[in-house]
Amino acid sequence: MNLTPSKFVKIEGTKITVEAKGLAEAKLALKELKLKKKEFALLKKNLNAQQKELRAEHTHAVRSRGSMVRGGGKLGGFIRFFQRASRDGERATLARNLKPLESRRQDVDAMISTIESIIIKVEAAILKGEG
Repeated sequence: MNLTPSKFVKIEGTKITVEAKGLAEAKLALKELKLKKKEFALLKKNLNAQQKELRAEHTHAVRSRGSMVRGGGKLGGFIRFFQRASRDGERATLARNLKPLESRRQDVDAMISTIESIIIKVEAAILKGEG
């Protein structure tokens, strides 16, 4: 997702800087920060939806497969071994598919938290400048 360009807020990787000179620019920077927070919240919502979709696909596959073979002596044990290996592989694939999304979501959470702390600092500076 591409973020909207801004005049006073610069985001480079995980670093966020605000460059405002004067009260009017600080108020505009505050509006830009709030917009960035909304953009990151939307990105987080999209990532959560992707994760939910992957989990739903896995859940559907689990619910639609048959039960494990019971009994059968050595032959049944041999069959259960392969069934268990297949199911373990499916869980591992789900975890592998969710990992990058979860990592990205955690990064977005950190960015939202950083933006919130910067918003507080900018609001404090605005109040100090007005008083």
